[in-house]
Amino acid sequence: MTSPNDWIDKKIKDDDINYFEYNEFSNMKNIGNGAFGIVNRADWKSCRSKVALKILASNSSINEDNMNKFLKELKNLRKVNFHPNINRCFGITKEPSSNNYIMVLHYANQGNLREYLENNFASLQWKDKIQMALDITLGLKCLHSREIIHRDLHAKNILVNDNTLMIADLGLSKQTTVDVTSISKIYGMPAYVEPQCYKTDNYVRNKKSDVYSLGVLLWEISSGYPPFSTIPIQILGYKIAMGYREQPIIDTPSSYVDLYQKCWDDNPDLRPTIDDVFDKLNKISLEFNTDNEGYSEITEKNNNETESQSSKSSDFQISTPLSSVSFYIDNERKSSISSDVSQTENQTDKPPPSSSVSSNINEDKSVNQPENQTNTPPPSSSVSSNINEDKSVNQPENQTNTPPPSSPVLSNINEDKSVNQTENQTNTPPPSSPISSKNNENERKSNTFLEEIFQAYLKYHNNGFTKSFDFYKFLENHKAKSREILNYFANNQATQHYKVIIGFFHYKGFGVDKDLDMAFKWYTHASQHNVINGYYHVGRCYHYGYGIKKDLKKAFKFYQIAANNGCNIALYYLANFYEYGYGIQKNNFKAYELYKNSAKNGFIPSQYSLAISYEYGIDTLDNQVPVNKGKALKWYKLYQENDGIHKVSEYINNIKKELEQ
Repeated sequence: MTSPNDWIDKKIKDDDINYFEYNEFSNMKNIGNGAFGIVNRADWKSCRSKVALKILASNSSINEDNMNKFLKELKNLRKVNFHPNINRCFGITKEPSSNNYIMVLHYANQGNLREYLENNFASLQWKDKIQMALDITLGLKCLHSREIIHRDLHAKNILVNDNTLMIADLGLSKQTTVDVTSISKIYGMPAYVEPQCYKTDNYVRNKKSDVYSLGVLLWEISSGYPPFSTIPIQILGYKIAMGYREQPIIDTPSSYVDLYQKCWDDNPDLRPTIDDVFDKLNKISLEFNTDNEGYSEITEKNNNETESQSSKSSDFQISTPLSSVSFYIDNERKSSISSDVSQTENQTDKPPPSSSVSSNINEDKSVNQPENQTNTPPPSSSVSSNINEDKSVNQPENQTNTPPPSSPVLSNINEDKSVNQTENQTNTPPPSSPISSKNNENERKSNTFLEEIFQAYLKYHNNGFTKSFDFYKFLENHKAKSREILNYFANNQATQHYKVIIGFFHYKGFGVDKDLDMAFKWYTHASQHNVINGYYHVGRCYHYGYGIKKDLKKAFKFYQIAANNGCNIALYYLANFYEYGYGIQKNNFKAYELYKNSAKNGFIPSQYSLAISYEYGIDTLDNQVPVNKGKALKWYKLYQENDGIHKVSEYINNIKKELEQ
């Protein structure tokens, strides 16, 4: 039997593998570890470029098994070395002192995917994320077409070079045509390992195992965060085996969510093939372009609907006249906000007040359904303020007379109108209706368009997204009329919705060129006039770095002000910050309280998070939420009834079985 070294020697002799002298490489620096060794960055003198040198670890672990893994990676790389989304192997060199072979690999100048997301997520648009997903999928498609299973796909095995993603580290890969009965151990990163490996002893991984890992990677690209980062690794395998998955991120295209949820289906037979994943992602990518991040459903039916809905009223039901829609700003609320801001401004040198989030909500009370809450403001909620606030954030009470951002588009729409007109005009009584009505048909249609947008926007903020409702897709259905709709807003600048909606239009590129800087300015202007949703949007800009440098502490601050005054979506994000420790010390119990408050107010994604809290319980040093399968079942059912985007049927069935025992 030929030894690994003999095989490599023969391939070098036959010119099947390029061989380079070791002295061609200099300035070596360790940059990471592979499946069986270390990886150094080095300068390649003759080519005047940087390369990655993959070296067998110089310790007792150098054995025939590791050498075989090294050889396996080398063999598989030779089969796919042509593909731009798989890390390229230039050839082999040999370290003189140890006489060990070293792979000379393409150096990725932007690190691995985990590092790339940490450093660049704020600047990524959805078209970029879709392309990243396509890069990984194309690389995996090439592997599977050569009957190679990777078996260790995760964010640190995806490299990024000049914004192109490449699959790396094939040391644990295997040929499906060779040794197909080899047993899979639970190696690699647990968050990316399919549930079958935790459920079944000696489970043999296959192509669908890679598809599962790809699904987790697609979620990570959508969120910017590592999967299951808050779950102790000791229980992660159990949770995955029981069906636990990450929740979709708000604003993710529903078709993209549907795809990665199919990829991580518990049943491997129900997962798509890599060709299916590619076809779906390719269709999704066609919905994006450089000017607009909007999207629509891919199906022929919905493409036809989009065309028809752009010229007529959509099927989103309107039951409340536009004049009754508000951002929940009245005199009492404005006083409350000013009080919050003053309190925040003075908290730098003294401890913050303790939380007064209601924790004694009667669980047995019937929970109002979201459909009935679209037009009803959620109750005011006082959320704890456990952070020394940064005085550098502009406080609204001193800036209520600040003019709105200069927008040439809006100025050109109606040059005779004053752009400085705002909802705080004290000398002019507010109109009886936010939109003046005329008797002609065009004006009636204009009013209908605006009513639909206002109502959809409020539903999005009060209830979140569902399988059947997506505010971004709703806007996409009106894309053909977007400039006309922007005109209507420009002619009705006294409406309370004006500042935030115009900011949102700049954020989405709806009727105007996409401009995150301008969006941030409009959101800030809205917050300076005590518009509650303006605080939320400013917080979101700081959260993701939209139009301003990312700052999680400031994001927390603005989310908190919005949440304190009843903004349901802000409650959800504030809970996220406590759960993951973003901009504030991690506190799972406070996250639970906020999720509960938001869930009871009808925010559907929070209902899912609350169900998880009851299913697994929360145990901290100071507080405890005991496991309560009955309450978990109740909230999972409600989430399902409200058409939540996450699949919970298996969770419900598992809990029912446990309760019946």
